[in-house]
Amino acid sequence: PDATGTLLNSDGDGSSLTSVSVAGINSSANADAIVISSDEEVTMPKQPGFYAWLNGDISNVTGDSTVYSIAGTWSEITDQNADFSSGIFTAPVTGTYIFYCNISISGLSAAFDVVRCYLQTSNRNHRYYYNGFAYVTSWPIALHNGVIIADMDASDTAQMKVCVAGGTKVIEVEGNTESQQTNFGGWLLG
Repeated sequence: PDATGTLLNSDGDGSSLTSVSVAGINSSANADAIVISSDEEVTMPKQPGFYAWLNGDISNVTGDSTVYSIAGTWSEITDQNADFSSGIFTAPVTGTYIFYCNISISGLSAAFDVVRCYLQTSNRNHRYYYNGFAYVTSWPIALHNGVIIADMDASDTAQMKVCVAGGTKVIEVEGNTESQQTNFGGWLLG
């Protein structure tokens, strides 16, 4: 298509081009927006999407009911349009997004009675509560391993948060040099 979304049709040898209008397609792209391989696989190289993991542990961030916004240093496995930075995704366009969230923490004991994990977007908080859970102190525990569908406007943000209550500020958000602990991903559905 040209810049107006009009397709150009050829008679086969490229000597005669005619315009063919396609209803419902509008393009203002300045690069390939949709690519179809010779095996007919379709990719959209600029479709917003990211997947990242937290590089290292962040110590003593909650336990006393503090809501901690997970920041730190992140390693990106993919980030199509550089929309993810320091634990925050910024929507480049209005649409429906799907997010994968995994928060791992350590330092729990019998004193802690509530754990809340969030995905906070500009429009709302998506929360998961864990009350009266069986605590684990010898290794990190993945507390929020979920998928969330969120409506977002252009420039809205999404960030993971965690809050632990019932004790002192000794809870650590776990990260490492692999993508097995705290990680975060999101993709535009449409």
